[in-house]
Amino acid sequence: MKTFFWVIALLAAIIAIPVFVIGMSLSDGAPQEAAVSAVALVIAIVPYCLARAMSEILGPDKSQA
Repeated sequence: MKTFFWVIALLAAIIAIPVFVIGMSLSDGAPQEAAVSAVALVIAIVPYCLARAMSEILGPDKSQA
């Protein structure tokens, strides 16, 4: 279960990179750059926080004993 959430977080981080790069190249000014940066960060950070929370809730892996 934890692996699923971490894979989603990894995929979201990978998706955030082209969103940021393409958005920055198409932006016309600082407000648009700030908006693109915020969207890219949300794409990356929200799944990470969810994966981190699930890791804490579910506890340590049993396989690392």
